[in-house]
Amino acid sequence: MNYQLKKQHNSFYKWLEMRCHPDLHKEVIDIINSYNLNKNIKILVLASWSWAFDLRLFDNWYINITSVELDKEWYLNDKNNLIDFKQIDLNKNFYEEFNELYDLIICIEIIEHLYNINNFLNNTYKLLTDSSSILLITTPNIHDIFSKANFIISWYPSFFMTKPYLYWHVYPILLNIIEHFSDLNKFKIDKIITKNNYLKHMFSYYKINITLLIYYFLLITLIPFIYVTSIINRKMLYWANLIITLKK
Repeated sequence: MNYQLKKQHNSFYKWLEMRCHPDLHKEVIDIINSYNLNKNIKILVLASWSWAFDLRLFDNWYINITSVELDKEWYLNDKNNLIDFKQIDLNKNFYEEFNELYDLIICIEIIEHLYNINNFLNNTYKLLTDSSSILLITTPNIHDIFSKANFIISWYPSFFMTKPYLYWHVYPILLNIIEHFSDLNKFKIDKIITKNNYLKHMFSYYKINITLLIYYFLLITLIPFIYVTSIINRKMLYWANLIITLKK
């Protein structure tokens, strides 16, 4: 089936576009706040794109923020210089670009864009301060029941559906991949959380047309089969995002 999904990008924080599930940034802030961290901790945000999440951090009184993006264009709107910005390619050994360590590193919907997950975790490990420091990662949940049905229809997990890959998603993240590379890099997995309704994501992110409605009909007809045959933890089957926190 040749279907075209048209982006309408209507997820914003204030005036800044988020380009993720409309609830994801709030969920991540809630998880960070659950750790009762000092508001003055050193935070590194990797690939925050439009700095919408950085601004949300600042609005939650986290004031010591460094942010990384490949394209500095997105930070030109930061007229008040709230964010310490670095222009860095995360596919390289980026830890060499820093002269300090961080208590919290946040990586929202970017790890699936990178070519070497092991290299990424190795670099972030070197940038964390101590055993209480945290790496927080979010990524599309390809274990989701809709993603599995989509794979049967199109041979692509959800959000990895076209060539060139949708939004440059190049690396579908299976949970066992995170577990394996975390072990290799001496990380300890602290939390694995699934959040945000998949259909809310899709219907808020794409304009609906007849082709897309046919596609969803096919997805829904496959769901009972996927549910019965699934061998993973059932609580992971209904959510668009995986949120994983790792400790050094």
